[in-house]
Amino acid sequence: MAVTIDGLDSLQKDMQKLQDQLGSGAGPVVSDALNAGADIMLVEIQSNARRELNLGSKRNALYPSLQKGRVKARASGGSTIEIGSFMSALRAEIFYAGFVEFGHGGPAPAPPHPFVRPAFDTKAEEAYRAMKQVLEAGITI
Repeated sequence: MAVTIDGLDSLQKDMQKLQDQLGSGAGPVVSDALNAGADIMLVEIQSNARRELNLGSKRNALYPSLQKGRVKARASGGSTIEIGSFMSALRAEIFYAGFVEFGHGGPAPAPPHPFVRPAFDTKAEEAYRAMKQVLEAGITI
């Protein structure tokens, strides 16, 4: 009894095409998907900061510092994107984003005023769906 397997060449070509589309975890499809999810989260973080903390004024440096970073490849594989206060390296007065989120006990204690965690809690599923949709649309075999 002989067994014949057909289609391995086609499978190998499809696997190569998939690898080319995804790259090493930082390919254009993955990057687009991460950006789609990050955009949703950033809008909610900024909305929470503006609404809950009244940070929309020009005098307050925290609100405009809330930004989306670039997609970066991880050393362990895959990709990541950061959302947060990125101007802190340029403007020292923004170092306090964590103290606003989690509160502090300093000389004048302040309770937490979370604006990042509530965004994650309310928008994680929507961000996941957006990322999934971009991946499904971008992967063609």
